[in-house]
Amino acid sequence: MGLDRASATQFQLRHFLRAARLLGDAKVQAIAWAGTSGSWMGVGADRALCDALQEALGIPVTTSTLAILDAFRESGLERYSLAVPYSKDIADRIVEVYGHEGFRCAHSVFRGWNTSEEHIAMDQSIVRDLLESAVHPEAQGIAVVCTNVQAATLAEEIEQHHNIQVFDSVLVTAWKCLQMVGLTGVHLPGWGRLLSTLNHP
Repeated sequence: MGLDRASATQFQLRHFLRAARLLGDAKVQAIAWAGTSGSWMGVGADRALCDALQEALGIPVTTSTLAILDAFRESGLERYSLAVPYSKDIADRIVEVYGHEGFRCAHSVFRGWNTSEEHIAMDQSIVRDLLESAVHPEAQGIAVVCTNVQAATLAEEIEQHHNIQVFDSVLVTAWKCLQMVGLTGVHLPGWGRLLSTLNHP
């Protein structure tokens, strides 16, 4: 995982179109790409991807990055704390990209890991330490920007102990998908504030 050209090759539009057409055959009502590269490559690429897939399939599409930003806006968040397993250069780039979207980073925590295998292998105690290190008095929420970090099961615990909302990449993607298919007003306990009550977008 990095900012080099080789790392970006996997995110080419043709790959997504091929996969999305297979999903379209299943008559799904919405599609989400559970990836966060737009957080450092720029949200323009994610928006272009969603536009292309929506035009090809005629159903709503989102990405984890766009879901995070939508959740920030709907929650009224202005200042966040960033918690990522990545290296400092990617963390700094995320702060820059989110800044262009109007959100200020109050605090940033990063592990310096660059492979998916490292992220997936993170023990829950390491993830908990990452989240607790991200707690900051000026932050209104913690953004966990990586779909390979198992932070979803810890969201409610962190929120209750530290009175700060957790915007985990997996949780916000699920939240946005439920919104897109019209499952609002649903109560899903145990997964933090965002999924506790789904409201209309």
